[in-house]
Amino acid sequence: MNELFITGAGVSADSGIPTFRGNDGFWTIGSINFTPQEMATRKKFEENPDEFLLWYYKRFAKYKNVQPNSTHKWLADKYLIT
Repeated sequence: MNELFITGAGVSADSGIPTFRGNDGFWTIGSINFTPQEMATRKKFEENPDEFLLWYYKRFAKYKNVQPNSTHKWLADKYLIT
């Protein structure tokens, strides 16, 4: 029998990663000229790759020192994630 563990954005929030729709969430912060929903498209990448890549870089750069929290560790200890 296989088990499936479905978690929400709150699991990673405990590690300091913003949720998608929280105050500083991924889907709340766009660029100077575009909404996040406009930025996260292939069309935006094709039209303005520099702005697209900078938008993603700024988000992912915040996470470079993030560490797993107790939920991540529990799932890993049970060999449910690797």
